[in-house]
Amino acid sequence: MPKLKTSAPAAIGAGYKLIDRYQLAQPFHTDMADVEAWNAIDFALDRPVSVLLLDGPAAEAGAEAARRAALLNDSRLTKIIDVGTIEQTGTRQPGGTGRHYIVTEPIAGPTLEDLVTELPLDPATTRSIIGELALALDAADQRGLHHVAVRPSAVRVNNGRVMLTGLGLDAELGATPADLGSSEQYDAQALAALAYYSLTGYWPLPLPAGEWRRSDAPALPPAPRTPSGTVVPLRELVPGGDPSLLDLADRAFGDPEGSHLRAPHAVAAALRPWGALAVEPVTHPAVPTGHPVTGGHPLVTAGHSAPGRKSVIPGVGHGEAHLKTGRIPRAGKQFTTVVPDDEPLHIRPVEVLDQVVAGQVPRPVYHAPRPPKPRGVRATPIVLGLGLAALASSGAWAAHNVISPFIDPPVVIHTIEPEPPVYTAAPGYQPDGTPLPPPPAPVEIHPVVAGGEVVDPYGDGERAVNAASVTDGDPSTFWYTYTYATPEFGGLKPGVGFLLTLQQEAPVNSVTLYANGHGGKFEVRNTTADDPAGGQLLGTGEFGSETTVDFGGEVELDSMMIWITGLPQLPDGRYRLELREVTLR
Repeated sequence: MPKLKTSAPAAIGAGYKLIDRYQLAQPFHTDMADVEAWNAIDFALDRPVSVLLLDGPAAEAGAEAARRAALLNDSRLTKIIDVGTIEQTGTRQPGGTGRHYIVTEPIAGPTLEDLVTELPLDPATTRSIIGELALALDAADQRGLHHVAVRPSAVRVNNGRVMLTGLGLDAELGATPADLGSSEQYDAQALAALAYYSLTGYWPLPLPAGEWRRSDAPALPPAPRTPSGTVVPLRELVPGGDPSLLDLADRAFGDPEGSHLRAPHAVAAALRPWGALAVEPVTHPAVPTGHPVTGGHPLVTAGHSAPGRKSVIPGVGHGEAHLKTGRIPRAGKQFTTVVPDDEPLHIRPVEVLDQVVAGQVPRPVYHAPRPPKPRGVRATPIVLGLGLAALASSGAWAAHNVISPFIDPPVVIHTIEPEPPVYTAAPGYQPDGTPLPPPPAPVEIHPVVAGGEVVDPYGDGERAVNAASVTDGDPSTFWYTYTYATPEFGGLKPGVGFLLTLQQEAPVNSVTLYANGHGGKFEVRNTTADDPAGGQLLGTGEFGSETTVDFGGEVELDSMMIWITGLPQLPDGRYRLELREVTLR
C-alpha cells in the first residue's frame, strides 16, 4: 500500500485523524510493548474501528504480516480493514518520520486473561471457546498461516463470539518462543494451554523471553510442576472434569515435546461437539488484599442440588462488585456457595500448589445459561378443529351408507378380447419377420477416480484436510502432509498412504502424479487401507511436477494405494508433500 502523507502533530492522541479518515477516540489496553491500541471512528463509512500503531524495529515486518492475515476471512479472526504507513511532519523530526498502522474491526470484549482473572471458567464454556479457536487456527493453517503467539490476552469473548487477535503480527513483534519447532504443532499446544489456563488460572507453557510484553502487564501465573519438571496433569488439579479437556491436556503436556498433538484441526476433532457460547457471569466478591488474584483460590464446580445435608461456605468480605463480570450485590448480603456434600469438590490440591494460604474459599465459576423454554403455537384449538373435522367426515360417511341401498348400482359390462396368436420367429429374425438388429459393440471401460483418502497406520492421524483436492480436476488446489525435519517423516513413521478409489473396476495401464517440488519417493500398490505397504507392487517413482509410473500392462483395479516413503524438500529446507492431482490411463 502506498505511503499517505498528512500534516499531523508530532504527538498522536485522542482526536488525531489518521490519513484524514480514522479519528482516534480512546486508547485501550494491549500487552504488546510496541503496539499502541485505539478505538476510533471511520469517517468515510461512519463506523467504529480499532487502530493499532506499530513502533520498534519489527514494525515493518508486523505490517507485512498483517497484510498476509488480511487475506483470511473467518469470523473468529480479527478482520483487518487497512494497513499502511503515515508520514508525520513536525518540528522534532525534520522531513517527517514514518509510522505503520493497522485498522481492524472493533476489538471489543474482555480478554480470556480478564475473564480468568475474575473467575475461572466452567468446562462447557472452556470447551466452546477452545473449539472455536481451533477452527480459526485451522482455517489459517489451510492458507499456510500460523499464529505461534497464542496466549490468553490474544483471545476476546464478546456477545457469544470468540475473537483471536494478532495473527502473524504478534509473532513478528516478538511474542514467539525461540525454540518454536513446528508452527502448527505449537498452535495446537497453545490451544491445550488455553484450556488448562481457563480451568485452573495457571499457564503451562513458557512465555517468550525479551521485551515484547509491556512492563505494566501482569505476568501469567506459571503452572505447578512435578519434581521431574513436567507440568502437573490437569486431571489432578480439576478432578472429575470434562474428559475431552483432560485428555487434550494429557496429549499436549504428557509428552515433553507434545508430539501427540500436531495441528489445530486435531484439537477441534477431539472437542467436537461443543455448545454455542453464552457466558453468563455470576456475582463475585472482591479478592482480599494479600491474596493472589489468580491461582490463590481453589476452583470449585458445584453440581446440581441433591437431597441431603448441604455445606454452606461463607465468602470473604463484601468488596465492590465487578460490574463487567457480575451483578451488583445487595447491600449487606453475605456471599455463599452451596455445594452438595455427596459430590466431589474440584479443588486444586494443597500438596501440589505448595500449600496455598489456608482458609481460602471456593470461587464460583462461569456457567452457560439454561436454554429458554420453547415457544410455539398452542395446540388446543388445532386439536379441537381436527376433531370437529373428523366428526363431520364420519357423519357424511354414515349418511351415505344409509341412502346407498335405495340407489341402483351402475351396470358394468365386461368385454373379452381374444388373445393374439403366438408366432415362433426364425433364428436371426423378429416375430414380425424383420431381421434382428446387430448386437451392440462391447463398451470400453476407462478408469475413473471417484475419490481419495489419507491412510496413516503408523502415525496418530496425518493431515486429511483437502484430500479431495487430489481428485477434483483443479491443478491449482492440492493436498499436503505435515511439515517434517527430514524426508523420512522425521523418523516418526515409515510412510503415509493415499488410497484412490475407482468408480468401478477397470483396466489400468499407468498412473500420473502432479506435485509441487521435487524429490521424495513413492510406491504404487494394489492393496487396501488395512495393509497399505503390502499387496502387489505396480511401480515406484519420485515426486515432481509430473511423474508417470507405467505398470507394463493392464491391471484390473477398483482401488490403488500411493504409498509415500519420502517427502520432497521445501525452499526453507523442511520437507512436505503437496500433491495437486492424480490421473489414470
